[in-house]
Amino acid sequence: MTTAAQIRTAWNTKIWTHASVTSITTKIYDFDLKIESTKEAGRLRYNQEINFFTYIVTSKERLRLMGQREQEFTVEVSYYKRADVDGSNFNDIMNVLETVTGLVRTELTSSWDSTVDFYRHQSEQPSITQITIDGVAVWLGRFIYLGYKNL
Repeated sequence: MTTAAQIRTAWNTKIWTHASVTSITTKIYDFDLKIESTKEAGRLRYNQEINFFTYIVTSKERLRLMGQREQEFTVEVSYYKRADVDGSNFNDIMNVLETVTGLVRTELTSSWDSTVDFYRHQSEQPSITQITIDGVAVWLGRFIYLGYKNL
């Protein structure tokens, strides 16, 4: 049986500390952020602009045919970057999420560092919306990965 903590550890070790990611930002949080003050918003800045990741790991267990059980782990990756007038940061969101997907494939591999039996990711393109953080327009890109473990 795998735990959500083991999934977070695998992602942190293989993805979030990888040079391809830390060159983008070192602001990476494994929990959802609630921005309620300017002081808290300061922790979201990298190189003086809003630029950070969150990744939320959740799990559930379900009964399958013949009494078999399966764990499903959802890893929702969100990347936030200041919106710009020319739209280049919008394209950066797409590129960064593609980078993460490539690292999942090559670094975590199909077993997510031996924590799951297999994985897949959402079949749709990443969701990208514009939000406001601390009075600043920000692009928010989201992509979901699903890992499965037979029990």
